[in-house]
Amino acid sequence: MQGIRLCSPQAKVPYHIEDMELNIYSVEELAYYLYNTVFFVDTGFFNERLTEYIRTELELPELAAKLKHAMELKNSFSDMVMLLVRESRFYEEDELKQLQKNLDIIGSKSLKERMKVRAELLYQGGKLAGANEIYNNILNEKGQPVLMTGDQEHDEFYGGIYLGLGKIKVRMFYFAEAAEDLKKAYILYPCRESGSALIHSLLLGMDYQEESKEKLLEKIMAELGSLALDEALVIQCIEEIKESAIKCELTKEYEYLEKVITYDGCRNLDDFYEGIHQVIDEWKQEYRKQI
Repeated sequence: MQGIRLCSPQAKVPYHIEDMELNIYSVEELAYYLYNTVFFVDTGFFNERLTEYIRTELELPELAAKLKHAMELKNSFSDMVMLLVRESRFYEEDELKQLQKNLDIIGSKSLKERMKVRAELLYQGGKLAGANEIYNNILNEKGQPVLMTGDQEHDEFYGGIYLGLGKIKVRMFYFAEAAEDLKKAYILYPCRESGSALIHSLLLGMDYQEESKEKLLEKIMAELGSLALDEALVIQCIEEIKESAIKCELTKEYEYLEKVITYDGCRNLDDFYEGIHQVIDEWKQEYRKQI
């Protein structure tokens, strides 16, 4: 959404969206709401109350008629979202294409499934706090701990929720908490991805660089307890993480950070502390992006 937009006049009476406790006063606000919350909105959003509001309060009878006709024809949720957002003329064509891609991902998914997709997209974009909040909202809606039911669809879905939570905690360096979520993920839906993630989280919580492969294997198998993970997978994960640590130490970024945060006794202390503060400021910026 580039530059300045001339918006239509605001209505005197707001359109109240109960689920979000939000008042909307213009077609642009409606478009903005849909564009940014499309993963949380269901087909019930498009109803007679909305079309009547658009017709009378927003004074857009043509748009109201188009939406009403689309509802009567039982057009898809995607079609109705695109109709309203496009008619608002609030977004550029490239933004509309991105919205259409998101709608294609959503397809015929349920609200919970759309929330899960939204959380996954936030995670992929580095928005860890937002993804974490959505995952927890899905679990809180359940109202109780999610247990294995034997229903593959249910267990795979909630296994994916705990997998997502575990991956977020790993990236936030909460390795013990991550392991607890990943154990639940593996119990609900045992697969190679959740198994590997669990082993990696356990390894990251240990002094894996100092321990031998044999000792690490013994510790990991003890931590896994009754979970039936293949010993060969554990060994592979140990080798992967040790190799990753070596590669990390060879990077220019690691070399730079090591020089900055290690005082060699030769540098001016003011320069040393300035370098540290600069690194911390950069980390702060990265953290804010995740929020």
